[in-house]
Amino acid sequence: MTGPAAAQGKQVAPPRKHNRPDLFLYGALALPVAFAGLPVYLHAPDFYATTYGLSLAALGAVLLGLRVVDAVQDPLIGAFSDAFAHRRKSILLAGAFLLLAGFAGLFNPPVLSGTGYLAWFAVNVFVCTTGFSIMSINYQALGALWPASSPDRTRITGTREALGLVGILAASVLPSVLRNRYDAAAAFQVVTLVLAVLLVVGGLLFLRWYARHSGTAAKAPSLATAPSVATAPGGFRDLLRDGWARRFYGIYFISNFASAIPAVLV
Repeated sequence: MTGPAAAQGKQVAPPRKHNRPDLFLYGALALPVAFAGLPVYLHAPDFYATTYGLSLAALGAVLLGLRVVDAVQDPLIGAFSDAFAHRRKSILLAGAFLLLAGFAGLFNPPVLSGTGYLAWFAVNVFVCTTGFSIMSINYQALGALWPASSPDRTRITGTREALGLVGILAASVLPSVLRNRYDAAAAFQVVTLVLAVLLVVGGLLFLRWYARHSGTAAKAPSLATAPSVATAPGGFRDLLRDGWARRFYGIYFISNFASAIPAVLV
């Protein structure tokens, strides 16, 4: 017997405490994902403006438009990932490929005209951010679905965010250091190689975690059949009737909107 009836006659054991090696293996992927995000919005516009003479207004408009695309695309990526939760590893690998391909293309453009460079910038930022979204959504979902007590939930999130912070700091410092020794094109070629190495190493470590926990968080069978907010009866209307949910998502929206503006304009 399973389910609530069985729970009445047998106490359910709490999730076991997660050890540090497992936490590190899970968190390892956060470093390359975070490393890839910063140069796209911080360094790429400056690179295209100073190297290829593109207007910052045009680059900013492209980035702003792509953020709008992200707002529509991300829920669709989440719904697709839930529908194919049993293929989550393949989805993550596809996301990693898109992330690296877009990043490499962005900082290694062929010889083009002015408008050609702008189009190249737009296409590769789109590919890169799509890969970033695929990886981030599925990676964070696996962490949320990993059975854990409340203290361990904090440790899971803390480990992921700490290693992600290392990636952000590395991505903010490395291009500047390299540009003191090389020209911009050569510097970002090195940055691309560093990202490739970090993705391979972080991905291999993460796959060790995935193999150990494929029977729990990784397969996530419940999400494959559960209705989403958009398709459930009542959908977003029921969600917005909840006062706590309105406050939570309102604050979350304001926070992300505030961080998105400088990310585009800086």
